[in-house]
Amino acid sequence: MKLVITTANLGGIDESALPHVRQELPAGLSVHFVRYDDAALLPRHNALHPRLQAKLPKMLGHELQPGYDWYMWIDASIYLAHPHAVIWMLSKLQDAQIAFFRHPWRSSIAAELAYCSQLM
Repeated sequence: MKLVITTANLGGIDESALPHVRQELPAGLSVHFVRYDDAALLPRHNALHPRLQAKLPKMLGHELQPGYDWYMWIDASIYLAHPHAVIWMLSKLQDAQIAFFRHPWRSSIAAELAYCSQLM
């Protein structure tokens, strides 16, 4: 089984996170980390704000990185600090096909929309 963990920091919006701690994985599971930045995903300054452009790999990771069994998105300011973080996150998925973490500062889609609108 193959997992890709994707993140994006376009326009230098997020502070750079520390490198992920090497993950201890069971046999048969491999993890690939992909971090998009302005060099990897050319800026579209005239068309999209960097925050919106970062949504491309977030929402279309399966098209940008095809061939994986699982796709995981984490914010660019986050790093995996525990060697069993991937195993823990996959265990929370159980039989579901998708999982989300609660946002640490905003509690609704309306609050997120207001925040993004204010930035633009």
